[in-house]
Amino acid sequence: AIYDETFEDEDGGLVFTKARARSTNFRLPEELQPIEQGQVEPLIVSEMTKIFGTEATRNMLDLGFINFGTLREFKQSLSATVAEHIDARTSAFVNQDTGKIYFITDIIPRYYPASGLRGIILHEMGVHFGKGILTESEWSNVKAALLDMYVRGDPAIVKAYDRAADQVTHLYGPTWNEHAQDTLWNETLAYYASQNPGKIRTGPSKAIWT
Repeated sequence: AIYDETFEDEDGGLVFTKARARSTNFRLPEELQPIEQGQVEPLIVSEMTKIFGTEATRNMLDLGFINFGTLREFKQSLSATVAEHIDARTSAFVNQDTGKIYFITDIIPRYYPASGLRGIILHEMGVHFGKGILTESEWSNVKAALLDMYVRGDPAIVKAYDRAADQVTHLYGPTWNEHAQDTLWNETLAYYASQNPGKIRTGPSKAIWT
């Protein structure tokens, strides 16, 4: 129920979620609930409230942790590096150096139905930003759990791993160094979160924002 032909475009601490070039003519099936540009922000805020609670969501917005804008607005107001990378394929991006997350309101409706917004929230917030606040030991435990699920043949993890592996091979070639392997598991988790939002447990993390 969500468009999933995406890849991550990275530049330093910036991580951009994009649709693949061959898929820019993608259109959501008619049976999915389409959304309009003006609905993106309130729907994402509503979904965040369900995940993190009212107070935590309000704090994230007040602190500028979560940002909404059109492609043109972000190109004009953010750095030249951001402007260079975001385009009609970019639905959201994270600045891991500042901890800010940006949702592009006129691009998201092209690739996500209403039912897919929880997935993109978890993809951007729970993975690309969330990994940055984990200790090395905690992240190692996450990778070990993912590897165990892959070895046991969990179909959702296998699908996510295979997609991530294709991307890592494209970025780093057939031989993976330590950073490439870390990227592999980061993207495996990101793909899994975006495609299986109902399986992601949330709750305790909201204490950071309350």
